[in-house]
Amino acid sequence: MSLEQIKLCSFILREHFGEVAEKIVNYLLRKGSTSLKPLTTECGFTLDKVKRCLAALIQHGIVTFSQHKAGFVEYFASVDNVLSYLFFPQYINCAKTLFGDESELIIEELLHQGQLTMSGTINRVTQRLAQAESSQDVYGVRDKFVDLIKTQFVKQCPLLTPDSKARSPAFAEDTENPEQAFTVPQVDLAGLVKRKRKISDDENEDHARKKRKLENSAAEKCGDEGIYWTINHARFQQYLRDQAIVTAVSRKVDVRAGEIIACFLRISEMKTASESISTNAITYNEIFQSLPKEMGITRQILDQYLRIIVEDASDFLQKTGDSGGGMFAINFQRAFKHLCQAHVQSVIGEKYGSKCLRVYRLLAMKGHLEQKQIEEMAMIPAKEAKEMLYSLFDEQLVTIKEVPKTPDHAPSRTFYLFGIQLNQVARMLLQKTTKAMLNVCLRRAHETQQHRRLLEKQQRMEAIIASMENLEEEQKTEIEEMVTPAEKAQLSKIKKMTHKLEQCESQLCDTMFVMEMYIKYAHMK
Repeated sequence: MSLEQIKLCSFILREHFGEVAEKIVNYLLRKGSTSLKPLTTECGFTLDKVKRCLAALIQHGIVTFSQHKAGFVEYFASVDNVLSYLFFPQYINCAKTLFGDESELIIEELLHQGQLTMSGTINRVTQRLAQAESSQDVYGVRDKFVDLIKTQFVKQCPLLTPDSKARSPAFAEDTENPEQAFTVPQVDLAGLVKRKRKISDDENEDHARKKRKLENSAAEKCGDEGIYWTINHARFQQYLRDQAIVTAVSRKVDVRAGEIIACFLRISEMKTASESISTNAITYNEIFQSLPKEMGITRQILDQYLRIIVEDASDFLQKTGDSGGGMFAINFQRAFKHLCQAHVQSVIGEKYGSKCLRVYRLLAMKGHLEQKQIEEMAMIPAKEAKEMLYSLFDEQLVTIKEVPKTPDHAPSRTFYLFGIQLNQVARMLLQKTTKAMLNVCLRRAHETQQHRRLLEKQQRMEAIIASMENLEEEQKTEIEEMVTPAEKAQLSKIKKMTHKLEQCESQLCDTMFVMEMYIKYAHMK
């Protein structure tokens, strides 16, 4: 946990939960764990405010709790769960791409609320669909929710097991039956439909009263009371991992090769443990049968693609046997090592130029070399090579290893070998990427705050237009004239700037993800 990560966590918490949550989590991150009393004293808030804030943070999985041996309850904060907020747009896009608009709304509600019952989520989503004048009913939304459960993108929250002797309840983890977290409950939606019809048929009630009735109806018994659902971050991270590999193959070979790898990963999803370094071996016949017919890939074409990918320098797809037309497995460790190297080389090429990149690639290929060997192999003058090597060394992109000829380590009788420790480079690049992410987020927040009045004015204008039915063109033009031409030009400039900043955030997220995945798999055996 670096200082940059803590600062980024502070910004995310302040943006989503406010200053109280920011101070509480910062204190927990500094102390590791603490009880309620010192948390209240050190943060300077009332006990009631701290309790309510902790409840919200526990609801969203940012803070956890357990009972200490001494008898008091202690609280912990998770940096990873806070930083996962950066990937929420990708989670939502994933749900929409795989299962449609209803699933997108389900994921949005679960991310916004932290935990919800199945009936409560369905109720909220159908309300939003009704506002958007969509024809989807509660049963259609229920089917989408079931799809998300079956594919393990959504999981049950562990149940509380209150102990009369303990000062706090504990979560019951079902270690004997982990599939219990993905068991679909029986939900009585008939009553929910009737209540919705009853409220929608009453045209004399105002909107606020209707909304209150709908919210109260969601709280009534539907057969799943006490069963709460939340986002399965590990499953979404697995999907993003697979997409990173598919995108890399598509760029290096072509789109068809990427689709073949995507089919391969879909087959291996349910056969491979989430923490495994490589997938289980998949036969050639299984890969061919899983390919969509509209792709028009014959066995001969599939043979050619698999041979190209297996013979690639990254060596992430391996042929492990010959049965069933050939057995293949994807090694995630090698795949992310290759992706990490590509990111590092891109940074060096952009920052230091092509000659430095040539030196780095040479060291990556050969391992350890002396300065003179690098000069000869890279065909770079001695003075220039020396400057480049020490610039890379100063940025921690290369390392120096001393190999003495004699026990006294005299400089004249010692070899100095330059090399690369990719793990160290990945950590350094992750730290710089985190700092860049914080700077981009702060700049976006500054631009939004600086032009807050103008943005609110535009929102009011758009709300007026959206709320008025059968609006004539002249009336619409008159309302739009509330914003002057100068303000429209300023709004266009703000929109372009925020779009660029959002693109920066997305690209930095991708880099952070690759570095984290490489570091994770590099430590696995």
